[in-house]
Amino acid sequence: MVSSRPEPHLKDLLSQKDFQAANQCIVLSVDEAGSQQVEMQTPNNPSAPTPQHLIDLLSAVLQTRQKRGALENLKGGDAQLLVDFLYSVLLGPASPGFKHQSRVLVTLYRLSKMSALHPQHYVLKDVVLDQRPVAVDSGGFCDVYREYYGGQYLCLRVLRVYDGGEEKFLRRYSKETILWGQTEHPNILPFYGICYLGNESFKQICLVSPWMENGNIVTYLATHDSVPRRPLVCDVACGLKYLHDNHIVHGDLKGANILVNSAGRACLADFGLASIQADKMFSSRATTTASVGCTYRWAAPELVEEDTPRLTKASDVWAVGCVFYEIFTGLLPFNECSGNAQIIRKLMRGNWPAVLDVVRWTDLDESMRDLIYGCWAEGPGGRPTCQQIVQELGADRPSSEDGGNGVRDQFAREKQRFRDAMRKNSDIQIDLARVEQILSGVCTVTSRIFASCRIRLMFY
Repeated sequence: MVSSRPEPHLKDLLSQKDFQAANQCIVLSVDEAGSQQVEMQTPNNPSAPTPQHLIDLLSAVLQTRQKRGALENLKGGDAQLLVDFLYSVLLGPASPGFKHQSRVLVTLYRLSKMSALHPQHYVLKDVVLDQRPVAVDSGGFCDVYREYYGGQYLCLRVLRVYDGGEEKFLRRYSKETILWGQTEHPNILPFYGICYLGNESFKQICLVSPWMENGNIVTYLATHDSVPRRPLVCDVACGLKYLHDNHIVHGDLKGANILVNSAGRACLADFGLASIQADKMFSSRATTTASVGCTYRWAAPELVEEDTPRLTKASDVWAVGCVFYEIFTGLLPFNECSGNAQIIRKLMRGNWPAVLDVVRWTDLDESMRDLIYGCWAEGPGGRPTCQQIVQELGADRPSSEDGGNGVRDQFAREKQRFRDAMRKNSDIQIDLARVEQILSGVCTVTSRIFASCRIRLMFY
């Protein structure tokens, strides 16, 4: 059942009063036009609104570290319920008076990472592989398949699970879906959802996105010598700026993780090492993942030198300089090095990944060379921000190279593909009565613990 009212948003519904929470639930669905819907259902009164106090409870939880910690450590069915609830809160624009949108995302990210769960609304139905599928590519954690479904070719990244490592990889995939699923930009590979392959005894999880016939930017440029490099550099910079503006660190930028769509535009992909940087309220518990798994050719010096390195926006900027170098030259950073040990020694000596020759490489002028060198400043504080990079490239201004609204049109098409793919999903019901019990319980228990601590301190 879909409401006939204009697309309601959960926080708008929650701002209404006079509701009996015990019999209420939220239904997340997708209509025939592909738009996500948030609808309230009550057995006795289908049009009854939801309670303001539910949003008040969530706000109270998000403002206290102990309460957030209790929420983030939920397990089982309660964890799944809160994952779905927090995801529903993120749908649509923020409502007036609700100031915790980014904190909801941080909490959802952490809860998903800890519980190895993802929003049920991401799950796609009826996506099946051929009886004898052949992987077109394989990586350290997954196999990649190309399948035709819903009138288009899809890319299915199937998680490869080893004995004893299932939970670790599921956690990685769950947090990846949260961050990737929240992105919408012409220079970010669209995320369609998740599907399960296999039977009940052995299911494999895979992430679904559109298939990019042009492949990654390295192989694309190797077979398209005449393609101008600068627009692709601008695409990469704009995609990364979008992530950084939304407090997301990519963490694994390299040419192989940047795909080229049918319009010849670059899209950032592979969010397996992505992380979110919290605001000051969350800073007591860092959310940025350690650099385990980073690729040394694209790694900033601090990721090698520090005892407890963390991926940052500045380390992304170093990596994007390396990607720019790949785009202009077709060569790898530290191309003369055959192994990680050589690369690490050069990084610790303060060597650049390459010396740029503006005479040798097409489209590479002195201003671009200086920009790349700026990205390779040894200290993180000496590197430009993505905003500065985009401004230096002139990518923040409309360009005739975009073909008018070509980029926006391409993005709209990719977004519609996502909605079409999501349309197959069944309705997801969220039991608000149980959500209220969980949030109230978190507030009550943590308040008692805090009061107990204060009493103990009084006796010391």
